[in-house]
Amino acid sequence: MLKIEVKYIAYIILAVAFAGCDTPFFSPRENYQTPFEQTDGTKSSSYQEVIDYYKDLSKEFASISFKTMGQTDNGQPLHLVIYSPDAEFNLSKYHKDRTIVFINNAIHGNEPDGVDATMLLFRNLAQNEIKLSKNVIVVTIQCII
Repeated sequence: MLKIEVKYIAYIILAVAFAGCDTPFFSPRENYQTPFEQTDGTKSSSYQEVIDYYKDLSKEFASISFKTMGQTDNGQPLHLVIYSPDAEFNLSKYHKDRTIVFINNAIHGNEPDGVDATMLLFRNLAQNEIKLSKNVIVVTIQCII
């Protein structure tokens, strides 16, 4: 009888210990919320916040690559962000075998919605909340906003 009571006490202690945990279930590091999400949709991300966000994603998730591919017309770095489910980022290798989806954001300075949506898309792809066919690669560049 004493064994049974100890067993129940152990279960209660475990339940209380787990109830105190506030780590998100499906995500490392605070779910990677964007500024848009953090402000309940009242603020879009600045250019630097976007770049920092993608750099953070690429450090945490093998399926995301962040590269500087040259300069824009006004001399700013041109950044390319790639989602590849198998962490293979050689795009020239994939022209025949895979579908490459290209997203060009913030072409006009007053269009931040696509930037915010693409940040959410890349995060959800990296965290496997959205599943794509293994032969699809998603690529985006961020114009200066």
